[in-house]
Amino acid sequence: MERKSVVSRREALRGGVVVALVVVGCRGNRTLPTCTDTTGLPPDQVKLRETLAYADRAPDPAKTCDHCAQFEPGPSADACGGCKLMKGPICPGGTCKVFTPRA
Repeated sequence: MERKSVVSRREALRGGVVVALVVVGCRGNRTLPTCTDTTGLPPDQVKLRETLAYADRAPDPAKTCDHCAQFEPGPSADACGGCKLMKGPICPGGTCKVFTPRA
């Protein structure tokens, strides 16, 4: 007589949790730096950042600074970079009103 393999509810849940953890771990979420320190910038540059509505976190992942033609990368992918249009630290995951996609 052939015996059917039956998976208990506990085993199925345990397996589901393991799969979920692997999927979340493989998504490649990176830790982004905080790049809002404007100490040392002249008031006109601080005002420009405000006028351009610079934000450290972009609501649209397709419009982040690291996808912008004006972005100048930092020393590593998880470091603040710069911008050709405004002074101060720029987060790779940030955004502003003058986002221009790389060609």
